[in-house]
Amino acid sequence: MLKNFDAKKAKLILDNVNKGAKVLLLKTGEKATAIFPKHITKYLNKKMETAHIDITESKVFKDLEYFDLRYFSNPKAEKPLVYSGLYQINESKSNIVCIASGCQHRYARGQDRRKEMLTMKGFPIISITNKGKAVFSEMMTNKGLYDPVAAKLIINLISETLD
Repeated sequence: MLKNFDAKKAKLILDNVNKGAKVLLLKTGEKATAIFPKHITKYLNKKMETAHIDITESKVFKDLEYFDLRYFSNPKAEKPLVYSGLYQINESKSNIVCIASGCQHRYARGQDRRKEMLTMKGFPIISITNKGKAVFSEMMTNKGLYDPVAAKLIINLISETLD
């Protein structure tokens, strides 16, 4: 988690990635839009029980199956949530990869369904590559103490970042 976050720290992270640094950013939430404003357009504060693998060959999913990103458990009496939010991205940027996706489970209604879908869909794991690499994840990897998939996912996220 980024403590005492401000524009100076956002610029520091961006500058370091542009110089070749490799950075794994976990649960940055809305702060991600300040770090990469040209790439990440919006953050949706949506917590859900399932995510979908978009890039099956990604190192993030090594030794994981397609339906593994569901229902991370822990010993608390709560929903088995998998991610804490979704990034929406600027699709015109070629150096961004959407590794996993998520969508709120409800019907898009009304005149402009496409516009309403923008309030429902995004990506809990993305990667931005310049000279360096920034991997952003909103996955609840903190549940890795209790859930083997969440544990494997954090190891794989580190591996993806360093690659």
